[in-house]
Amino acid sequence: MALTYFYNSKDDNAYAAKQVLAVVARQNPHLGIRTLDLDTELVAAREYGVKLYNTVVVEAEGRRTQVENTVDLRQMAYAIERVLQRRTQMVCFVTCHGEQYAPGHVHYSHVEILAGGEPGHSDTIEAPPDGLDRLKLALETIGYNDRAIEPATLPAIPEDCAVVADLGATSAYAPAEVHVLSDYLAHGGHVLLAYDPRFPVAPELASLLASAALTVENGVIVDPLNHYGTDQEEAAVPYYPPHPITEQVALTVFPGARPIRLRGPVAGLTAAELVTTSKRQLCASARCERSHGA
Repeated sequence: MALTYFYNSKDDNAYAAKQVLAVVARQNPHLGIRTLDLDTELVAAREYGVKLYNTVVVEAEGRRTQVENTVDLRQMAYAIERVLQRRTQMVCFVTCHGEQYAPGHVHYSHVEILAGGEPGHSDTIEAPPDGLDRLKLALETIGYNDRAIEPATLPAIPEDCAVVADLGATSAYAPAEVHVLSDYLAHGGHVLLAYDPRFPVAPELASLLASAALTVENGVIVDPLNHYGTDQEEAAVPYYPPHPITEQVALTVFPGARPIRLRGPVAGLTAAELVTTSKRQLCASARCERSHGA
């Protein structure tokens, strides 16, 4: 594997990144690293088609990726990860139930500054309030692709779907859709579900969730203890239970969160809470029982 960094020698942040890359090169003999001053290495830059300062090019086994205008070592690490992947994983987003997913690449504008304006993070992103642009950007960064699927029109979930995600559905599944998802899970599939409080959980879906030790309740979480500002329906989670997925996640606000309860043990299944609201939390619905988790 080879990494070539065309840096701007007059940029202090780029020079600092160059110094770190030199240390990485000494510690990782299988990663060939070159740091080239773009102003003096014009021939090499033309060979790679590089025209912008602080461009990193990563190559391995005929695969190549390029990131422009970066001094961020994390972006370089993600580029290495993308090149090392021999097969691109596909995230399949369920549609036709009111979800906000839209196909296509993320479009940049001048609305939201990414990464708090740190050096090398000059890109901005425009996203609708209920959209998934930030998630799609993250998936693209680590080397995943995404596309839409309509389970109601499919005999089975496509084999290339490494993960099936349904985020923000508001209208109910047809029984046939539940059957397709159930069959996908039975054959080792992976599913990520995030249901809108308006989404009706039909008996077929309730049965499927129960087989995974889950109950999705009606209503919206109201947390008098931990919430954002004065709105108790914007539940805040300052601490997370120990888990590899959330070990680096800081305080998070969940506006309009729907309550989810872990049921009793299910044979052959290990269940874990990733997010819990405070023990004082209630539910803003007459049909929603008092719960300790969300």
